[in-house]
Amino acid sequence: MKRILVLTAALLPVFAQPAFARIGVGRVVKMTRDGLKSPLQKAAERGDAKAQYALGNAYSKGQDVSKSDEQAVSWYQKSASQGYAPAQAALGYAYSSGLGVTHDDQQAVSFFQKAANQGLAEAQYSLAIAYYTGRGVTQNYEQASFWFQRSANQGFVPAQFYLGVMYRNGAGIPEDDDRALFWFHKAADKGYADAQYNLGLIYHEGKVVKKDEKQATFWYQQAANQGLVEAEFNLGIAYLKGQGVQKDKDKATFWLEKAADKGDSHAQDVLEMMNK
Repeated sequence: MKRILVLTAALLPVFAQPAFARIGVGRVVKMTRDGLKSPLQKAAERGDAKAQYALGNAYSKGQDVSKSDEQAVSWYQKSASQGYAPAQAALGYAYSSGLGVTHDDQQAVSFFQKAANQGLAEAQYSLAIAYYTGRGVTQNYEQASFWFQRSANQGFVPAQFYLGVMYRNGAGIPEDDDRALFWFHKAADKGYADAQYNLGLIYHEGKVVKKDEKQATFWYQQAANQGLVEAEFNLGIAYLKGQGVQKDKDKATFWLEKAADKGDSHAQDVLEMMNK
């Protein structure tokens, strides 16, 4: 009943939204009756690139101003035109998702590239996704691996996981299970559910490392606690069969029902058999 390790393009997410920068400028406020402006807005209008980016974030989130994707993009463009990498990445995300601008994957890649070249980990990751999926650029696994590596080296957790995927599959880089395991552990230790689940599979398989059902179940548990349906299913099976844990039908039922409630047909089938 255990599921095999399947790492394909279908597992890859869409472009990552850049993390908002923390900058020491004033809190965004609306225009007052007296026409007073916040220090942030004043700084943005003076041409401060960081303030322009922060004001774009405020409009994007509707934080103390009326939410407006168009206004967000306008301020991101002002900031990006000055070479500010987080704003360039934010524009890439806007174009990739069609928020405030017409959807345009090629434009998205262009802005991700600019920010990635400046070393922004989130942009490097998004650029890697573009090369992996061929979205807005010609598909190129070598380039995808290159940018995943650059991002992962800076500690960006999703990139660490997907770099493990690339090593596991030998996509754009030589297949290397030891390196895959290294990067999966990096991401799993930081709480990345997909990495935790895949570690569980690796320990269950016993090909890359010595088979260890206790370790497999431990990692399934970590991922299941975050709601990953595949991990919930495998954890339920572990309790049902007593693999790495003491056999416990109640716990098996609990986790299988969790997965079944999310539409997992395998969990639904097992529950049906258990109830016969």
